[in-house]
Amino acid sequence: MNGNAQRVLLVRPEPRVLESVAAVGLDAWLVRADHDPPAQGAFSERQLAGNVDDVGALRALLVRAARAFDITHVLYFGDLPGPRLAVGQALLELHPGQGRVLEGLRDPALLRRMLNQSGVSAVRAVPVTSAAMALAWADGFPYPFVIKNGSGRHRGEIIRGRAQLEAWARRSPRMPCVVEECLAGPEVVVETFSHAGMHEVIRLTALDGAVVGPRTGPGLGGRSTDADVVGARAVVRALLDLVGLEFGFVRTRVVLTREGPRVADVEATGGSVPRAPVGNGAGRDVVVDVLGALAGRPPSGPWLLSG
Repeated sequence: MNGNAQRVLLVRPEPRVLESVAAVGLDAWLVRADHDPPAQGAFSERQLAGNVDDVGALRALLVRAARAFDITHVLYFGDLPGPRLAVGQALLELHPGQGRVLEGLRDPALLRRMLNQSGVSAVRAVPVTSAAMALAWADGFPYPFVIKNGSGRHRGEIIRGRAQLEAWARRSPRMPCVVEECLAGPEVVVETFSHAGMHEVIRLTALDGAVVGPRTGPGLGGRSTDADVVGARAVVRALLDLVGLEFGFVRTRVVLTREGPRVADVEATGGSVPRAPVGNGAGRDVVVDVLGALAGRPPSGPWLLSG
């Protein structure tokens, strides 16, 4: 589906989202819950009501609306699992080619193979299809190492010794898995929003929650923070170019190793943008940055080091 790039369909948007849409000049429609009060003003005739608690019904409504109004982008700013799932399913139906891309980002074995073959973020890793295979391969890995069976920080387990490894194997873990080296170094989370294949960095955050910016302290890991920001940005953008991501929000954890920045794990949420405070610690608003990227106004500021 090729829709109007300036048109966006918003799922249960908060007032500040609608205010930001008006500020950046996007052409927007909204979907609200049956029990929500109707929107007023500019959106009074650009709203659809539906059962947002029914994932299938909401997905169908989003697909119909996007096709009827020639809308390219479907966005949900929030953390409720139902709308997140419905938005993801709708986007896969509207843009089926992106399904393969998201599969690559969410599959730890496929992701690691692509990164290693391209040289973008080389990490020693072995895919395994059984616990016995994992036990055999683990003999060649120094402790600690990581076993992953999905994407995101909570899909991996750090194995620190043989006893823990054998206990893991006895739990009949879900397969396939990836056995990979445990990356050592300071960690940052890079949040990006992609639009038409352009990857805008929305925020960089140290794992302790501090927003990373240039010349704001001694730097991560004893290096200059400027270099950390540039390196983390570059490796994430290279990853997203490599998989061919066209649209959506991605959260990537990067470890700043002695050999350079390495991708640790990726959470791709497509058209769902996790809830964030209005001020994210650097005077920025993720809603404004995402909608601005869609409107051709990418985030800017010295902390992004956008040279």
